[in-house]
Amino acid sequence: LRLQNGVLRADTDEHPAQVLFGMDIPLNKEFAAEVPVAMYLDVAFADAPISVRNHYIPNKLPDALDQWLDDALIEGRVASGLFVWRGPFQEFGKGAQSMQLAAEVDAATIQYQPEWPITRNVDARLIVDTKNVALWSDHAETNGLLVDDLMLMTSRGPDEHQLQLQGNVVGSTENVVGFLSQSPIYEKAGGLLDDLESSGDVSGHLALSLR
Repeated sequence: LRLQNGVLRADTDEHPAQVLFGMDIPLNKEFAAEVPVAMYLDVAFADAPISVRNHYIPNKLPDALDQWLDDALIEGRVASGLFVWRGPFQEFGKGAQSMQLAAEVDAATIQYQPEWPITRNVDARLIVDTKNVALWSDHAETNGLLVDDLMLMTSRGPDEHQLQLQGNVVGSTENVVGFLSQSPIYEKAGGLLDDLESSGDVSGHLALSLR
């Protein structure tokens, strides 16, 4: 049995949305064992707070990724977004279904790792694909440094915690030292950073690989 509807318009207290919904429901018990209930859902939304993620991130996401999305996306506004689900609910992340969330985020504040400096004023394109997250931004700021062509990618599962971040940075040497001093690097090189004297401007490429 297939249930489906045309495009529905929904208005919530936070944002308007357009919804396309369908379900496949096996009526034969033997067939249901091989082909379970499947959902086909498309939701387009716009002009929403960053907390809208709580409406569109399914609870079947790995706990580590769900927690990262909750902690990392602190502030911002979603100019437009699209949520897509295809397939059954069982065995999430094992290829039985696909789930994507894409959003254009304005003026975001991101805490990509708790022990690293916060990144602010991020206008970004965000994609969540099953257990993977990717974010691209033309410009951002962190600890007084300007960051261009920012790219962040993370994958979080029960046994997998990886994060890649890179971008071009411009700022003063004082801000560079401040950035390093507010990161885990300070635990290893705090004495050197405390004694370091610097002046002038710097431009370079930032690349972090964290686990």
